[in-house]
Amino acid sequence: MLNIQVHARWRRDVVEAHRVWASEFHREPGQIGGTITALIEGPPICSPPTMSTCSDFAAVRFLSVDSRFVEFLRRRGIPFEEN
Repeated sequence: MLNIQVHARWRRDVVEAHRVWASEFHREPGQIGGTITALIEGPPICSPPTMSTCSDFAAVRFLSVDSRFVEFLRRRGIPFEEN
């Protein structure tokens, strides 16, 4: 699992891409597990480390992202940093 960080303007695209990606999993009737995914936001990493103010334009960090989803983002051309 990877942590990725995107500029705030790409947040909505990442969330929508995750919805599309997760909807493509094959599911069997009555299936339990195997297709559950989550997209968890965390605080961005600032360089150099500083006390940052809250802003709608700050970077957004997603924690423990599935590596298959990271590849999906690359194919869609959504820019991100791994950290």
